[in-house]
Amino acid sequence: MNIIIVGAGKLGYSLADMFAIKDNNVTVIDNDSEALQRASAHIDMMAVHANGLNIDVLEQINIAITDVLIAVTEGDETNMLISLIAKRLGCKRVVARIRNPEYSSQLDFLKQTLGIDYIANPDLETAKEITKQLLTNEAIYMDDFAGGKVAMSEFTVATTSYLTGKCIKNINLPKRILIVSIKRNEEMLIPKGDTMLLAGDQLYLIGVKEELHNFAMMYNDHLIKPERKKIKRVMILGGGKTAYYLAKRLIQSGIQVKIVERNKERCKELAISLHDALVIHGDATDIAVLVEENVANMDAVVMVTGFDEIIFY
Repeated sequence: MNIIIVGAGKLGYSLADMFAIKDNNVTVIDNDSEALQRASAHIDMMAVHANGLNIDVLEQINIAITDVLIAVTEGDETNMLISLIAKRLGCKRVVARIRNPEYSSQLDFLKQTLGIDYIANPDLETAKEITKQLLTNEAIYMDDFAGGKVAMSEFTVATTSYLTGKCIKNINLPKRILIVSIKRNEEMLIPKGDTMLLAGDQLYLIGVKEELHNFAMMYNDHLIKPERKKIKRVMILGGGKTAYYLAKRLIQSGIQVKIVERNKERCKELAISLHDALVIHGDATDIAVLVEENVANMDAVVMVTGFDEIIFY
């Protein structure tokens, strides 16, 4: 495929790297020559130092026969305009990153009006995934396999269970679930039909959610579900777009949310848009600030500062 990526930031770099490893022709456009040099030094791609809104530039790199254009510049409005121009010039499919919460209720309208095939919002998707992990009670992984119909769950074989000593092939498993691994004495095993279950084995099952629930009900007295503390209080370190989306979803679920953000103006914005959240102006890397805000009493702490290197122990 012929792929054009407008924007050589973190996401643009990752996309170029991902698409370049396959049989694709990748072109990256950006005004930042240093970002282009960093990318082209490690990725098999064509770097174009130019404005992605320049029609002449797009025509010179054959936008009319391009399969996909992905606009991931820092500006949502720029991404929308680039997508519109590319579509009008004959590009088959266009993708735009739109992150501003103000546009979240207008995405369908923007897609239809501007001819955008897909709108990506990594901040919102990250917030959804974190929310899912925090609020889940049974499944250890709730990735949206098969449109959200498939999940992975964990159970432990009880000491008094009649499953003890039975081979997997002799267990009445629903057709649409599978035991994918067993943790025994800190060792992970890949099970086979003749693998015998022992008391204390941690079973990891994957399959259709309804079938997993049926399995849990069927062997309710023979399996121990992992105990998971119900989340009531969450501290979010960082006040960017991901933090906003996450806080909003947690508040809707009845969770008490506290946000620590070092930018004073951003704190004001969050306090206005998130009335039910407690917004603290402070540096999340300052242990004294976290102690003062009772971080030890939180059920969960989520770090979305925007700096991958900041890790708290």
